[in-house]
Amino acid sequence: MKVCYDTFMTIYLNKRKGQTIMREARKPQRGSLPGTIWDNNGHWNYRVTLPGESTRKNHPLTMPGSKVAMPATKPIEIAEAAAWRIWEAHVRRRKYERAHPKDCITVSEVCDRYVEWSKTYYRNEDGSPTKMVAECAYNLRRFRELYGERYVADLEHHDMLALRDTLIGEGLSRVTINKRMQTVKKCIAWALDEDLIRAITKAELTQVANLKRGRSRAPDGKPVTAVPEADVDAVVLALPPSLGDMVRVARLTGMRPGELCTMRWADIERRDTVWVYRPADHKNKWRRHPRAVVIGPRAQHLMGLREGEGEYVFSPRVAEAERFEAMRMARKSKVQPSQLDRSKEDPLRTPGPRWTTDSYRRAVERKCEELGIPRWHPNQLRHNCATVVRRAFGIDAARAVLGHLHGLAITDRYSFEAAEDEQIAVAMPAMVALG
Repeated sequence: MKVCYDTFMTIYLNKRKGQTIMREARKPQRGSLPGTIWDNNGHWNYRVTLPGESTRKNHPLTMPGSKVAMPATKPIEIAEAAAWRIWEAHVRRRKYERAHPKDCITVSEVCDRYVEWSKTYYRNEDGSPTKMVAECAYNLRRFRELYGERYVADLEHHDMLALRDTLIGEGLSRVTINKRMQTVKKCIAWALDEDLIRAITKAELTQVANLKRGRSRAPDGKPVTAVPEADVDAVVLALPPSLGDMVRVARLTGMRPGELCTMRWADIERRDTVWVYRPADHKNKWRRHPRAVVIGPRAQHLMGLREGEGEYVFSPRVAEAERFEAMRMARKSKVQPSQLDRSKEDPLRTPGPRWTTDSYRRAVERKCEELGIPRWHPNQLRHNCATVVRRAFGIDAARAVLGHLHGLAITDRYSFEAAEDEQIAVAMPAMVALG
């Protein structure tokens, strides 16, 4: 049974004992919602002639963020709120269409287009997307959840402040909040460059200031420091020999985890006293910064033990074989004939030819948990190396060892090719002395 009134009337349909009981809702007041809310086979519906339309249409009512029709068991006040959302959204769209067509794009549409564009912008030389693509999508997640269905032109400055307060309420650090808000502002600025929004919209939504240290409720993260030498030594002894040597080399040379994992013998120039490793790919390659890692005698000895094991200096296949060998040596019972070779003919997963930064980090962190020591990550070993070098040879030597190029002046622009030679010359005595 369907009941519909021209004025704003609603009914409850409760079928009890085969009878239909109808109850009239409160009388409409002046300026009340146009149209009719009614029960359509157990679900609330909204029948109305929306502005700009010539016919009266039926619109199923839903809860915010849901596509499922609202059951008629929900109170009438919830159905009214859902109907108001439909009416106001249509009125707002009509207003924007009359005012400017660029005001009709939603936040979700802008975020989707920005992420798709980032896949073509943040690319490696081989064409694969970098980690910045996933980071952009993740940083926009809360912005999309809060305002996804709203038009970008409908947002105001206080909405951006509310987004920042939401991130603060989640307990994120100040640096993380600033980074996510910066991604949101970049997305809005990109939308203006793509002619998706108007300049006045971008001007209002990108004026949110960054949080200052000690001037907000957001906590400041702890600074990254060097790992205690005792903790590093404990993890090195517990790891397989190949992986332990990898940690030792990282501590001696100050290489980034990505540079260490991709180190190949073909990229190493062997000189009389030092080796020079030029990574095929590194963090600042897109900036055209040179990167030369100087390897001293002690690190050369550790790497020489791994020569001939493959294209890459350090391989997870070797570490896995060493782990199994250690397990066999520690076995106390006699090996049964059926257990001499338990390898699968076609395993689903096999160790790759080289480590990844994630697998390298996980191996170290798991060993920290097993030993019960505070967890540290391999990138902190750069702090260990920088601390030792700076104390012995000064900050310039530490900067050359780590490959930092900051404060470039006009002279650097004219003699940019000499920057690599300068790094090697400054870093060479430190690496020769310390190994």
